[in-house]
Amino acid sequence: MSLRLSRVLALGLGLLHCSNALAGARPDPVQLQTFEFAWKRVGEMIPAVDLQQVDWAAERARLLPQAQAASSAAELRPVLTELLGSLQASHFAVIPGAVYDGSGPTPRGGDGDLGIEIAPLDDALVVVRAPPAGPAAAVKPGWLLQGVGELDLSALSANLQTHLPEAPKDRAETLWRAGSQALRGPPGAPVTLRLLDGEDRPQTLTLSYRAPTGDAAALGHLPAQPVDFEARILPQGPGYVRFNLFLLPAAQHFEAAVRDFRENEVQDLILDLRGNPGGIIQLARGLAGWLVADKDRSLGRLQMDGGDLNLVVHPRPDGQRLDGKLAILVDARSMSTSEVLAAGLQELGRARIFGEATPGRCLPSLIEALPNGDRLQLAFGDLRSPSGRRVEGVGVSPDQPSPLSRAALLEGRDPALDAAIAWITANPEPAP
Repeated sequence: MSLRLSRVLALGLGLLHCSNALAGARPDPVQLQTFEFAWKRVGEMIPAVDLQQVDWAAERARLLPQAQAASSAAELRPVLTELLGSLQASHFAVIPGAVYDGSGPTPRGGDGDLGIEIAPLDDALVVVRAPPAGPAAAVKPGWLLQGVGELDLSALSANLQTHLPEAPKDRAETLWRAGSQALRGPPGAPVTLRLLDGEDRPQTLTLSYRAPTGDAAALGHLPAQPVDFEARILPQGPGYVRFNLFLLPAAQHFEAAVRDFRENEVQDLILDLRGNPGGIIQLARGLAGWLVADKDRSLGRLQMDGGDLNLVVHPRPDGQRLDGKLAILVDARSMSTSEVLAAGLQELGRARIFGEATPGRCLPSLIEALPNGDRLQLAFGDLRSPSGRRVEGVGVSPDQPSPLSRAALLEGRDPALDAAIAWITANPEPAP
């Protein structure tokens, strides 16, 4: 996350704000303690993430007066956000404590949703999936989401274009995260959506958040989140798997899906990682074991101060794997562990990548509690692909670009999925 993006996050989303001057509140020593704790912990990680070019002591000195004046966690967050933004790297962030206890504007992970999935497209948010039934059935793929409740996404987009004119990836990620967050809330609570339909006519819908679907799973100090998993055999023949997070339930469902595909004599697979922001990096190795036959192959290397971790794949025995063609779908929302798996299998020659370039948010990280109740996300190492290429800041480029298209969505088409199906069915691999 860049320094400019950090400032716009605080300005545009309205979730991080400083109100000392307005409230006249007295400084809180816990906030200064939190600032010093965060600065020290991140500084310990800087060598491992190859960020030595940052003058970390100078950044502390520059922001220390603001930290000393902070009277609450809400006032300290923009200070910490700017501090972390100076690193210009992913996976450094401060997370409000309200995310965990459900008391603030950010709903607790694992709460309800609307069944609507969005993606960034040309400085707007387009609906890419919508439920065929239920309260949100009126919303259609290809519609543009302009607002959720009090959040004006059109205004946020304009703000981002003003402040980040040369950073389209940062704009897209910020807008997507804001919209996706707003589409979650307490089950049963009403929320108003403002959209443009397929003919660009304004539509206003008041819906209710539905109960969470999927299996709830937690990771470290992150709150529990629902893991949604989909597996089916497409009419054209290949298997299709899609899930939203690399958490334990996804690995369990993936194993069951592979067994089901094999029982139905399906060897080709389309793995859809679009919209998957990552999770447990070791799960990438586990999933690859169902797809890679050769021993001693690696998805890459995790470089840390205490030593490197080689992400070696341990293949499943013959007769258990899927050894046919493998297509992986990615987009600007495929991050972290999704990028590890896609980059690794691409460089090993095992998979062909379809869709759009990933953003290069690919550093391993952990979450720690801060003294003021917020959480600190910090990267603890660097990640290199099997060839030694750094994925952070670069991303994964598709072998066959298949850009998202609003026109295609309105027509009920999926360019990336269609291209993957065409590739697989053109010259099917013989069954082993």
